[in-house]
Amino acid sequence: MPSNFLHTTFGSSGKEVFRLGLSATYRPGKAAIHKAIDAGVNFFFCYGFDTHMTRTLRELFKTNREKYMVATGAYNLLLGHLNLRRTLEKRLRQLGTDYIDAFLYLGVMKEKQLDQKIIEQFHRFRDEGKVRMIGMSCHDRKLIGRLADDGISALSWPAITPPIAGPNKISSRICKNITPA
Repeated sequence: MPSNFLHTTFGSSGKEVFRLGLSATYRPGKAAIHKAIDAGVNFFFCYGFDTHMTRTLRELFKTNREKYMVATGAYNLLLGHLNLRRTLEKRLRQLGTDYIDAFLYLGVMKEKQLDQKIIEQFHRFRDEGKVRMIGMSCHDRKLIGRLADDGISALSWPAITPPIAGPNKISSRICKNITPA
C-alpha cells in the first residue's frame, strides 16, 4: 500500500510506482531521464526507436531491474499489425531484460482490429513469463466499455492527443491487469 499521494500500486502487479511516468519519444537525453529517476520516477514507456530511453533503461536494468517498471508495445497498423512475437523479442533485446512489465497492443481504433488470435498471443507472452501484464491503447470508448462489461479488469487513464495530430482530445488507455505468473 502506497504511503503517500506521490505513489500508487500499479494494477495487480503489487509494485509501487511514482504517479508520474516518463516517455522519451521527444529524445530528452540521458541526463533528463536520470533527473526524472532522481526525482522518484520509476515507470517508463518506450518505443523501439526511443534510443535515449532504451539505452538508459538497459544500463539501469543491469543492477536493479525490479526497481523499475517499463511498458512498451506493438502497433496495430489499421490494415494489419506488426509481428507481435518479433516486436516483443526485439524490445527484450533492446532493454536487456528477460521480461516486460506491461506489453500493449497500441492504437486500436475499431473492435475488428482486436481479434481473438491477437488476444491469445498476448496471453501466451504472459504465460511464457516474457510479459507481466498485457493491455491496449484505444480511442473507442464504446469498445472499452464492452471490454469492461465482459469482465476484463482494466485501468484507464486520460492522455492528451498532441495538437499536431488535430484538436486536443481526451483519449483512453486501458491496461488489462494480469496477475504475474
